[in-house]
Amino acid sequence: MEVMMAEAKQRANSAHVFIVRDGNPIWEFPGLGTVTVEIDRASAQARHFLLNYGVKQWIQDGGAVEAGPDGKVDPAAKFAGMLERAELLNSGATELKRKPSGGGGGAASLVSQALVRIGKATDLVEANRKVKALADKSYGGQLGKARDALAATPKMREAILALQAEKAPVVDSDELLDEIE
Repeated sequence: MEVMMAEAKQRANSAHVFIVRDGNPIWEFPGLGTVTVEIDRASAQARHFLLNYGVKQWIQDGGAVEAGPDGKVDPAAKFAGMLERAELLNSGATELKRKPSGGGGGAASLVSQALVRIGKATDLVEANRKVKALADKSYGGQLGKARDALAATPKMREAILALQAEKAPVVDSDELLDEIE
């Protein structure tokens, strides 16, 4: 069973395109050439090191959250993002998706925050555990389905909308509308 990377895509400010072909990572530099690593030729020790390094990096990327207005990062939100990715790996999932852009504001974080807001959990750690328990009990361990079901309830939907409104930038909408010709 092979976990597939997303299709090749070059970012606007990137000098290369990254792809995985036949299980091997390839960096293509237009006009210059390619850098290819033949994974099967690497030693077992090197593969083990790189696996652990990659897992560490991927889990930590899940904890990338925006700083609040005070310039500080919420440790609970960071923990929630990292825990979500660890649980995804531990579930045996074959498709690993990136966290929604904006860090910390994705569906998982909002559902956990909403559970705390409505008093169903005392903190994000407990909220994440409760979502995981619901997923295991009712949705075959699928966290996304459990979160979707929770988010669809009226009480949770109201709490999620309130959380999103609190995080939304304040914009003078009349002035913004005046700018449209």
